[in-house]
Formats: sequence, structure tokens, C-alpha cells
Amino acid sequence: MLNSHYDDDPAAYAAKRTGWLHQRRQRRAIEFLGTARPGERVLDLGSGTGEHTLAMAAAHPHLRVVGVEPLADYVAYARERAAGLGLGNVEFVQGYAEDVRAVLPDGPVDRVVSSDVLHHVADERAAAGSVAAAARPGCRWLAFEPNRWNPYIFLFQALTRGERNFRPGAFVRAAAPAGWRPAGRDYLFLIPSAIPEPRPWMKTLERRFESRAVLGGGVTLTLVLGDDHGH
Repeated sequence: MLNSHYDDDPAAYAAKRTGWLHQRRQRRAIEFLGTARPGERVLDLGSGTGEHTLAMAAAHPHLRVVGVEPLADYVAYARERAAGLGLGNVEFVQGYAEDVRAVLPDGPVDRVVSSDVLHHVADERAAAGSVAAAARPGCRWLAFEPNRWNPYIFLFQALTRGERNFRPGAFVRAAAPAGWRPAGRDYLFLIPSAIPEPRPWMKTLERRFESRAVLGGGVTLTLVLGDDHGH
């Protein structure tokens, strides 16, 4: 996995994961879990300092949410935040996407969410296979990644240390041998994270134009493991 600029400073990383763009990601992830049944397990792959994980757990107390994150200090930071919020349906463990099955407690998962993770993974085929081994048939996976068709995103990802461009089609092909099949692709997030509180007119423009591949700053992939049994 490629390193970020904030590996040794979880508080600084958490401070950056706020604002409009990240709020929209959280809402999309929460909506994605809206049809999950009580007691189902959710994996937040690459949970970082826990913002999305905690938001999902708080919004869906009937689900069990586990965040898997390779950085030990991020895991400790997220655990402290969960304890402070009094959330009993969430836990955090240390581990890598390529070996997630080995660290997941309590059996298979029913849903997977990942945000800005796959473009850091060194072996996409191994990561997809490991997640599949940790999931039930019919599991659905919602992945948020930077959109390389956006010129700014393409250059930023190509030129910034610790980043690289994500190719959705290549990942879908890498995930296919493990049983993952594509179930949707969307472009969104016209407003960058550098604008934490956009004005109303900016939000209007975002709703109107973000679905165009060259404008949206992010791409979401939805994948299903094997046959989708009504999940």
C-alpha cells in the first residue's frame, strides 16, 4: 500500500476528512446500507481514522460495522473516538486489504464500503480475492475513488507522492476471478475538498454537472459477489 502524507499524524488526517465532499460520501455510504437487514455485518475497508465508519454505525445501530486499517495509530485513534461516542456496534482492527480475511472477527460480512483505498492497493487482484473470501455470496461493495477522467484529478494523482490514478475497468477485471461483478458506476463530487462549505449556487452546479465523467472528481463503483440474492 502506498503511504499518505499523514501516516504519523491521525489527528491531522481526521481534520482533513471533513467538509462538504466528505459529508456527501458519508451520506452516500449511509444510503447504501439502507436496505441492509438487522444484524448484518459491514466492512469499512481502509477505515482510516474512522469518520465514515462511525457515521455508518451511528446511522444504522441495527448493523455491526468493522473498520480495517493498516496503520496502528489510526486504529487506536478510531477506537478512542468510538468509545467517546458510546457506539457499541462498531470495532476497529489493524490489517491490509490483501489479507483482510485473516483479521476480520466473527465471520463473513454482508456489505463492504471503501473510500480512497483501491488506488493505494499494490495488488488489486489479491485485495479483491481477500475481500471476497471474507464476504457472503450476494455481498455488495461500494467503492469511492478519484476519477482519472477529470483533468485536475488525473494530474494530481499522477504527480503527487503516495498517489496514483485509479482505473475502474482494470479493477473490475482484476476482481472478476474472485466472483465480483459490476453493478453500477457513477461520477460525482464536482466540488473539491478544498472548499469545505460551498455556497448554494455551487451545490446547484454540482448536482447539474457532476455526473459528467470529465467533471466529477470522484467515481463510485458498486460490485456484487456472485449472485445477488435480494441484498
